[in-house]
Amino acid sequence: FKLVGPMADPQALQDEFMSQHKVVEKLCADYTAKLRSAGVKGQVDEYSGNKPGETIVEQAEKLNADHVIMGTRGLTGMKKFFLGSVSNYVVQNCGVPVSVIPKKEQK
Repeated sequence: FKLVGPMADPQALQDEFMSQHKVVEKLCADYTAKLRSAGVKGQVDEYSGNKPGETIVEQAEKLNADHVIMGTRGLTGMKKFFLGSVSNYVVQNCGVPVSVIPKKEQK
């Protein structure tokens, strides 16, 4: 994903957001199709908000999910302490089983 400077044009920001949103929409559709072709009942979704952990838990409830599978950002040390762990929040607060897939090591 691209980063933009603090003095960016609002229209440029909106255009970049829409461009990235389309990329994520396609990824969600592609991975949902992979699940279905493997015979797995499920879906891959995109949600936005200021509190991702709460958003994931709320959506799992709304969708009547049987299971939540999510990845990690790979934060460690002080970053993890100050920024918190979305996956930890979901594991602690979600009413259904949660599987957390660790971030792959960069080679």
